[in-house]
Order: sequence, then structure tokens, then C-alpha cells
Amino acid sequence: MRHEIVFPKLAKQLHRQGVVAIVSGDNVLRASWLKDWQAFVSDWLNRVGLTSDEQGFAAALRSYEPWMDIEDSRDFNFPFTQDLSAFVACQHSRATWARSRLGSLSTKFDADLAERLAPYAVDGRISYEVRTTLTWGKSRSEPRRP
Repeated sequence: MRHEIVFPKLAKQLHRQGVVAIVSGDNVLRASWLKDWQAFVSDWLNRVGLTSDEQGFAAALRSYEPWMDIEDSRDFNFPFTQDLSAFVACQHSRATWARSRLGSLSTKFDADLAERLAPYAVDGRISYEVRTTLTWGKSRSEPRRP
């Protein structure tokens, strides 16, 4: 989202007791297939001309913070199971793997990921543990300066 547009509007429209809640991250914490997933991501980042930037990615996930007076934050870890095909399809909701970005490589991306994770699927489903963060607070009309 474009913080410079969204947060000033929220600050103006929210009731003075209202809060903004941000749900971020869906980090795979534990999975029998985690190393293969990481290798797949690295391979495909290279394939599309990108490199892994964990610090930059983490900073981007927190880029909303200057636009909020944060009241609190909680991490939630939970087990998750889903169809392998749904996991593969879901990857295209990420900007890096969007079908519009991958273009004709989308089909190969899907096939490569499905093949890489298929040995870990039970009845076509993969299981893993996910961490999601919920942060809440007041919206600001101007970002807080460091």
C-alpha cells in the first residue's frame, strides 16, 4: 500500500478511539521442506534477476511503522496444512512471483515448485508452522521522523 496516501486518510477518518491493525508476515518457521523451499526461492530469484535481501525485505515489512503510534504487537505461530496446489497458486499473490511479473515463466515456476515440494506432500497436502504478526495503534497523518 502507499503509506503516504492511506495513513493520512485513516488518521483523518478514524474515531479518536479507533486503532489501525496491521497483519504482516506469513513466515514459514518449521517445515520438513524448508531447506528445499529456500533453495527454490534462491534459484528463482536468480532466474528473474533478483538477489535475496533479507534485511531489505524485513525493513519493507516494517515500512508502515513510522506512520503509526504503535500501541502493541503480538506474534502468532500456528500449524497450517493446505493442498500443495493451493500453496503453489498462493505464491503468485506476492509481488516477486506475480504472474504479471513472471509472464511466460509462470507455468515453469508452478511446475518447479510443485515438483520440489511433492515429496513432502501427504495426500497432496503439505504441513508447516507459520508466524504472523499483528500490530495495532493510532494512524499518523505524517510519518514519525527518526
